[in-house]
Amino acid sequence: DADIPSRRRRLLRYREVELDVECRGADGEWTTEKAVAYVAGDGADEWTPPLTVAPSEPYLTAIVAHLRQFWPDECEDPLEIRCARRGEVGKFAFPAKDPRRLPLEALGVELNARRAAPWTMPSALGPFAVALRGAGVDSTAVLAASLASLEGVPTRHDLAKKLPAAAPDVWDEGAFQALGHYPLHRVFVYGSLLMGLSNNHLLSNATYLGAAVTASELVLTSSGPHHAWPYAIDPARAPARAAGKLQGEMYLCSTATLDNLDSLEGHPDFYERRAVMMEGDPAPVWIYVLNAEPELERVRENPGEFPDAGFDWKSFLDRAPP
Repeated sequence: DADIPSRRRRLLRYREVELDVECRGADGEWTTEKAVAYVAGDGADEWTPPLTVAPSEPYLTAIVAHLRQFWPDECEDPLEIRCARRGEVGKFAFPAKDPRRLPLEALGVELNARRAAPWTMPSALGPFAVALRGAGVDSTAVLAASLASLEGVPTRHDLAKKLPAAAPDVWDEGAFQALGHYPLHRVFVYGSLLMGLSNNHLLSNATYLGAAVTASELVLTSSGPHHAWPYAIDPARAPARAAGKLQGEMYLCSTATLDNLDSLEGHPDFYERRAVMMEGDPAPVWIYVLNAEPELERVRENPGEFPDAGFDWKSFLDRAPP
């Protein structure tokens, strides 16, 4: 309490109370334990004042980050926002499958949880977000686009120069390290990166989001007679080949992992990383499609050497001759 500025102490008027709480142990059994909580109000006229303003999204994100430390597998359900007088007044669903939806300040909470030396919170969140907006990044989605090197948004080089200049106490090396390892990119994979195949280890730090199907049609061929990996091809660049919706898997990954995938795929020269839509999903994801014209010409001129893979690479491998 001594570290809280005096003005904030006067505004919050929190008091320490002891509560009985129900706790579930590692064995799944529930027990009643004593706990200390800090409750608004002095308790003279009522136990606590009614909730009149909803908690901010950064505050709720901090609660999720805290709960995630102890119950990592149980943080997908929405949090109930409850008032002591009125009961439940709302819910908060953390966008775990697409953190690009987080406000910048809430992203700051997430990065702080991953820093080796945490910021002083919540005072760091203002400079964190102001510096981003001053650099032309007005949302977490724009920041993700910058980290993915999209055109029309500030570059990584721009951010590396402008952010520390605007807020040196916040945008230090630790902030950029945390940002580089925070999952902001959704990727659709359809070949050797699939679970159980040769390059899936590159996604060991990514989160598997489930099976997915592209909303648009693409050509899928083998890369050659040994079927080492497939080629996804824009139908306009292989018009004589059959096109269909590809089946694969979707992952949520960090910029560090995305950089590794770019290196594996030879982006943008051999494969090109581009945004596509998935069936039943409102937001685009990344996919790697063949972009090297000499290889595309070989596919067009030698269909027997590059057989159609039937839009599902694992099924193709199961039925392909050894």
